[in-house]
Amino acid sequence: LIMENLKKSLEERGSGRNSVLHNNAVASHSYLNAGTTNDSFLRDHLDWMKKASNWAKFSATASMGVIHAGHTTEAMTLLEPYLPPSSDSEGGEAPAVTSAGGYAEGGSLFALGLIHGSRAGSSTATRLEASNFIRNHLRNSHANEVISHGAALGVGLTAFGSGDLEIVNELKELLYTDSAVAGEAAGMALGMVLVGSGAGNTKSSVPPGDAEELLEIMAELKNYARETQHEKIIRGIAMGIALVNYGQEENADAVIEEMRADRDPILRYGAQYALALAYCGTGSNKAIRILLHTAVSDVSDDVRMAAVISLAFVLYKTPEWVPQLVKLLLESFNPHVRYASCMAVGIAMAGAGDP
Repeated sequence: LIMENLKKSLEERGSGRNSVLHNNAVASHSYLNAGTTNDSFLRDHLDWMKKASNWAKFSATASMGVIHAGHTTEAMTLLEPYLPPSSDSEGGEAPAVTSAGGYAEGGSLFALGLIHGSRAGSSTATRLEASNFIRNHLRNSHANEVISHGAALGVGLTAFGSGDLEIVNELKELLYTDSAVAGEAAGMALGMVLVGSGAGNTKSSVPPGDAEELLEIMAELKNYARETQHEKIIRGIAMGIALVNYGQEENADAVIEEMRADRDPILRYGAQYALALAYCGTGSNKAIRILLHTAVSDVSDDVRMAAVISLAFVLYKTPEWVPQLVKLLLESFNPHVRYASCMAVGIAMAGAGDP
């Protein structure tokens, strides 16, 4: 009923052709029905759904993964109409991938990752099977950055926290194609695969045999972020490094300080999230002090915004502190800081039912 009213409202206002509002409506539908497998609204309004184009089509297809998250049995059947073509026979060559289009195909690979990435309904065996399927497309899709983007995110979700060095090298290979769109996803996916491992730090949880190679890879990623001209790739790597340092606390201090001191505002932006994830839920006074200092002193609005939002992650176990902490920031002259203050309260208090 909510979606019917939303669709009707958009059409009455003449917003039916506005891709931003249409995309937001599709996203709202996926969140409303997350994990329920109830996609009847989409099936009943296929013509309305077909208005999506380009990246909106990617998001619309990927939203199927949110709706069917954890329901792995019918995943391939559900997504078959959208998935990129595979080789006809075992060991056969996959059809050639062109650089044009690929939005529905890329979105379907991301959706497959979302379905299998949920630990609640997916076993290790089914996740591995899905991961191998997506990796096959990842290796064969370098010519199309959109499909590569979806495949990288799908691989990151299905191999989340596995620390698999072979997958890390495949994602690194995609990153080094220097495609902005594919590289951004590859950087984030690397962080997903190595999440919480502390790879590249003084101490890490990676197997001793892989530690040296991963140390070298993390150093390469930082250097590549400083050399590339693509802001998307820098952001992907920065967020990837943040994920690697999840829960690392003091062990991550060196890499965080290195990123905070960088001239590139995107790396400093990543440093705020690295700090947020390293001290996630700890309520660390040191982390709060650094974030508050950055929120009022950095010259980049994006960095200041990230610093304020990061407060919510550090304090999510004591959410009642967040409104008090950002009270003065809510009156800031800077709209980015005011926006981030509202987001911080929303994230920290999510599900609290506090009026």
